[in-house]
Amino acid sequence: MNNILQKNFFGKLYYGDFGLAKTVWLYGILTNLIYLVTINLFNVFNTHQSPAELLIFTLLALAYNLIQMSGAWQAAEKYDGSHLWIALTKCFLIIEYFVWAIGVFILIGMLLRL
Repeated sequence: MNNILQKNFFGKLYYGDFGLAKTVWLYGILTNLIYLVTINLFNVFNTHQSPAELLIFTLLALAYNLIQMSGAWQAAEKYDGSHLWIALTKCFLIIEYFVWAIGVFILIGMLLRL
């Protein structure tokens, strides 16, 4: 059986099997926008939010983003189109890795406060 068919969604995402555009725009940008809207709505309507809830939500978002960013890098490596899109994707990902690392430090800070 084809190895790609054996992978689950996260395996396909991690290895960039969805293609560059879908991995970056759908599973990266759109998903992060949905996350930001959700976390902001959660903060607005839930005034009694526990630190554990925020911690779990942040941990899941960081784990997903690491998988998606790795997949975007892999998809850029496989991309046969314009080199401009490859370069833009990789530049964006380098910045995103730094932002992800800041998120990890914030998560560690949250853990130390519990």
